[in-house]
Amino acid sequence: MLNLIFALTLASSAPSLDPGVLCLSARYSAPPEDQSGRFRSCIRDQEAARDEIRQKWAQFPVDVRGQCAPKGDSQGYVGLLTCLENAKPK
Repeated sequence: MLNLIFALTLASSAPSLDPGVLCLSARYSAPPEDQSGRFRSCIRDQEAARDEIRQKWAQFPVDVRGQCAPKGDSQGYVGLLTCLENAKPK
């Protein structure tokens, strides 16, 4: 039953993730003087990927969406978009 609900959710809308949470590791893995810049750059990349995913979501087959759906916040929008584009039938 949960798989059906999950599949229906994937079919209707793109996942909603928090770029701020996704980018914490980028911030804290950088030297102190670079943390702010790395964090802002990561946020920009995640938001750009999110916007593209939202624009193209309906173009990706449901099975591809299910295959690429992020597990928690670990994959992020950038990884999700890469997966969607690589798995999309040519």
